[in-house]
Amino acid sequence: MTTENTLLQSNDIVLVVDMLHDFVDPEGALYVPGAEALIPRVDKLVEHAYDVGADVLYVCDSHTQDDPEFKRWPRHAVEGTLGAEIVKALPVKSTDQVYLKSTISALTNPRLVEHLEHWFEENRGEGCVYLAGVATDHCIQAAAKGLNDLLISVGVVVDCIAGVNPVTSARALMDMGTFAFPVTVDDLLSPVETAKE
Repeated sequence: MTTENTLLQSNDIVLVVDMLHDFVDPEGALYVPGAEALIPRVDKLVEHAYDVGADVLYVCDSHTQDDPEFKRWPRHAVEGTLGAEIVKALPVKSTDQVYLKSTISALTNPRLVEHLEHWFEENRGEGCVYLAGVATDHCIQAAAKGLNDLLISVGVVVDCIAGVNPVTSARALMDMGTFAFPVTVDDLLSPVETAKE
């Protein structure tokens, strides 16, 4: 006998990276081209994660007024400003964990690393972390590498990411392809049949 499931399972995590006003809004301080078009697909992914009981984690850039990063990048995601807030079109629930970062890599937040290590041990390494958000050629790539360093299986939801530059984004996808696997939202929502004991 078989039962219908989807590729996204309850022991997986959806990790939404930097879906903030300053990156997603065309008027934002560090707008990622096309990022606003991701909102409906990321929303669909997150809602399905809720439906199957998967964890939804948000990682958000957050900087002080005089963050040294502003010597390299325009001022963005300053704590306490609208630019540092998750776009209101995404359904952040009180049960979702939100982790802040002040560098490109989400894995510099020790609380996030602790959460992931606990989840990994609890699931005996059988779950997967699916990445969505921006930017492909910066924070998504860094998150994927960090997760791989923790020996966590990584899926990159390719229709839920956008990059700053088409050339560097293509290179980032090629690089991530050596240790992560590409999926789409429809892949994750499509029924798969599993044997029922």
